[in-house]
Amino acid sequence: MKDLLDAKEKEAKLKEERWKETKEIQERKLLFAERKLAWDQQHKIMFFDVSTLAMRAQIVASNVAALNDGFDGSSGFGGEFGGGNGESLSTSME
Repeated sequence: MKDLLDAKEKEAKLKEERWKETKEIQERKLLFAERKLAWDQQHKIMFFDVSTLAMRAQIVASNVAALNDGFDGSSGFGGEFGGGNGESLSTSME
């Protein structure tokens, strides 16, 4: 009977040790995944595609130019805001 109890105790200890080892392996995998994610994010920042940035800047510049061309005084706001000829609001109210 004592041998059976000793065997059960030994089996329980082995099971607990295996569980601890499995837990440690899972924690290491998680840590590795976190480090890999951080590395990938840093890699994206370090090697950002500058041509994409230049293309975006060109699009923004063309949009700004189009807006400036649209508001050159020929808009429909001339009567309300000083006639579009440089008059200020205060001079048109006098």
